[in-house]
Amino acid sequence: MIYNNSDFSWRSYKGRIIAATPLICIIAYVLVGYYTQIWFPTLAIFSLIIIVPTILSEDFLYSMFPILVIVAYFVLGFLFSWWHPGWVLFLTIPIYYMLIQPFLKKRC
Repeated sequence: MIYNNSDFSWRSYKGRIIAATPLICIIAYVLVGYYTQIWFPTLAIFSLIIIVPTILSEDFLYSMFPILVIVAYFVLGFLFSWWHPGWVLFLTIPIYYMLIQPFLKKRC
């Protein structure tokens, strides 16, 4: 099968990068943890699963909410050691998108 340069667009590359991010994070976490024996702090690598799609998004402000949740989670965890109750913040991400999606459809 011969591919044309026009077959590949930046949009398809972004989708591939986003789809590969969880696998890359798992591999990076295992390698860093295995070679350095530092497992808990390297869990921050998994925040890339949320950060990469946000950075590659076409509407940056719309997708900024997960970044704010990650920052709030790290602030609660590192400053107050509230790792356990802080994870509940991640449940607000799908709620945010369910509430904001109807307003975006009206705008378009």
